[in-house]
Amino acid sequence: MAFEKINKRNWGYSILILSALIALRALDTAVFYDPIGPYFRGEFQQTPLPYFNPFLLFLSTAFRYYLNSLFSMALIYVWFPQRKPLKFSALLFITIGSLVLIGYLFILQFFGNEHKMLVFQLRRFLAYPILVMIFLPALYYQKKQISSIEPNS
Repeated sequence: MAFEKINKRNWGYSILILSALIALRALDTAVFYDPIGPYFRGEFQQTPLPYFNPFLLFLSTAFRYYLNSLFSMALIYVWFPQRKPLKFSALLFITIGSLVLIGYLFILQFFGNEHKMLVFQLRRFLAYPILVMIFLPALYYQKKQISSIEPNS
């Protein structure tokens, strides 16, 4: 399977999906319940964590993560339309996201004030599409490796 040439349609879809991810980031304070975000934008080192509703925070953070993941999967599909990379990426998005989400809420609920930087990093991981920045180059590299060892490529 030879590596296909990049076409204009892929770039157009990519720009559209990236615009959706940027819009999601720009509207995050208006759309999602997240009292932890503004807290970390201020002087948080010496102040305790703000009050938050754990159930609402869970729903909002999960929705935001999986929405980011959906756009990320669309971007992966644009560049790698085969089923295998898409299924593998979806499995990783769901597994990693669920584990990090559970860990984030557990640490926030029970150890938040002692581990503020860990809470900050876990929140960042869930709020932004970080995994797609790892998966796209990895899938590209894998596809190039496979196409270089196949005969007639």
